[in-house]
Amino acid sequence: MRSLKKCIQKGTLSELIEKSPNKKLNELSAIKYAKDIAEGLLHIHSQKCISNDLKMDNILIDYNGNAVVSDLGLADSLTKTSGYGMNQYLGNWLFQAPECYDPNKFQDYADEYQKLGLNISTKPTIKSECFSLDILRFLIKKLSNLPYGLRLQKHFNVQEAFAIELQQ
Repeated sequence: MRSLKKCIQKGTLSELIEKSPNKKLNELSAIKYAKDIAEGLLHIHSQKCISNDLKMDNILIDYNGNAVVSDLGLADSLTKTSGYGMNQYLGNWLFQAPECYDPNKFQDYADEYQKLGLNISTKPTIKSECFSLDILRFLIKKLSNLPYGLRLQKHFNVQEAFAIELQQ
């Protein structure tokens, strides 16, 4: 309980954005929070679980400004499930990974990703959050020729991220 109180000292990501000027985060804060969330999801997935309810209200900001994935009440063990289907989804429909309800929309990204020599699944799986992370890594890599792209690559340490393989 004590560590949870530390996390909620600055509130949720939703509350932080609501209090911000223009209801936006600055670029560096957005990058930092995205990195924290991605690392949190990688940790959850390494424990053979998925969050199932990832949304800004479930991202707590601690006293040091770190984003922490919370509300794992709908978390599911990957070993209990064999496949992914819309009727198996336990989280909030509004916040599920977009490729779960329209995987064809992301096929172009997957094709370009594979041209870089990186193999990814092109269909939603029970690890749908992982597929979203692959899309995020791909977009960061693709944006690297833009002025802010190099900053994104450095912050996310994209070269290392590509080397990480999540085991099923």
